Amino acid sequence: NLKDRFHNLKRQLGREEDARSRASPPKNIDDIVHVGKIRNIPSFLTTKIEDMWDVQGHIGIIVANTVEGEGDEKSNEPVGEEGRHRDFFGPFIPIEDSPVQCLRCGLFAPSLQCGTEICSKTKWCKSCTKAPMHIGGSVLRECLSLRKVN
Repeated sequence: NLKDRFHNLKRQLGREEDARSRASPPKNIDDIVHVGKIRNIPSFLTTKIEDMWDVQGHIGIIVANTVEGEGDEKSNEPVGEEGRHRDFFGPFIPIEDSPVQCLRCGLFAPSLQCGTEICSKTKWCKSCTKAPMHIGGSVLRECLSLRKVN
């Protein structure tokens, strides 16, 4: 039933948001995320789903989860549901010659935003495979642009 499916997605988003609210950001968040560049996302770029979670407060944690474990061991642990889909992706192919476009975010790898590997199954960059599934479009690209390191 379509109504049940959207109800379950809304509940899942609520659980993810609760987990991010309770989680403390990684100790080295200033080293891996441009915290000073986090801005309010204009209303013309958002969808209804962004009204259901605290974009301004939690986008830094989401960005930190897309970065490989840098520094402390907590930064490698995904917060909320982000680590749930890890088994769906891989093997990852390193990109060496010409740039490859990610099919989820539309950015090119290798880059600071996408990293240096593409999933052979989905053709998503490694950063997109670590981002929550409810983030997409302009908000996903905004999220990836806040990364400081691969």
